Amino acid sequence: MSDKNEILTKLKKVMHPAINLNLVDLGIVSDVEIKNKKIIITMAFPALGIPIKDVLLSLVREPLVSLKKEIDFKIREMTEEEKANFFNLEHANWKGM
Repeated sequence: MSDKNEILTKLKKVMHPAINLNLVDLGIVSDVEIKNKKIIITMAFPALGIPIKDVLLSLVREPLVSLKKEIDFKIREMTEEEKANFFNLEHANWKGM
């Protein structure tokens, strides 16, 4: 039986392709819910139309497939405070693609 902590542990290993931080610490993975046999991951992006959105969704899905649960995503735009934090972290940890 997987729990939220197990899922977050797996997701903390998912690194952003251009920023030297994981998606949880960046605030992109903003919430995890488990409902019956479904894992619902809330993803927050600085802008909804970012070009690597699908890449990030795939990176998040990959380590969770082994849990044999349906994986679903909720997508939202970051709040102004979340954006400020994200951009500060991005600036400090940029590695490029």
